[in-house]
Amino acid sequence: MEVQIEPSWKQKLAAEFEKPYFAELTAFVKKEYAGDRIYPPPKNIFRAFDLCPFENVKVVILGQDPYHGARQANGLAFAVDEHVPIPPSLNNIFKEIQNDVGGDRALSDCREHLVFMLWGNYAKQKGAHIDRNKHLVLEAPHPSPFSAANGFFGCKHFSKANEYLVAHGKTPIDWL
Repeated sequence: MEVQIEPSWKQKLAAEFEKPYFAELTAFVKKEYAGDRIYPPPKNIFRAFDLCPFENVKVVILGQDPYHGARQANGLAFAVDEHVPIPPSLNNIFKEIQNDVGGDRALSDCREHLVFMLWGNYAKQKGAHIDRNKHLVLEAPHPSPFSAANGFFGCKHFSKANEYLVAHGKTPIDWL
């Protein structure tokens, strides 16, 4: 199957694109787009991959239901375009970054040593397949206003990620 995606990811994922489940998934997604309002727009499905080649990945954030309302999804988890009001979960992420590493709102973009931030129970379940001997896995409640005070605030994932990256000879992420 021909998938339009950034070349380094295309090479890494080529075998997956040829498997039967991927053809089934593609058919399902096309059917959903044809029948309902689905976000992000089809052109942005692989946006995160297109903006960050495989060799540049340092941190992967998994979170369930990262969008609060219609037309917020832009292909980057929790992010919204400039003209869209900041949803509550993203606002809480900004608060935790500010409290953890200081500074103003974060607007940054995003191998062998990766940091996975798993926010919420669904994301934690997906994290069961991550090799924790090879990667740092940080878990916290979802940044939603309903759960942020129960452990997302104060989790210090941003500074912990940078400490891990530095300890493994990587450049820390400028979260600000």
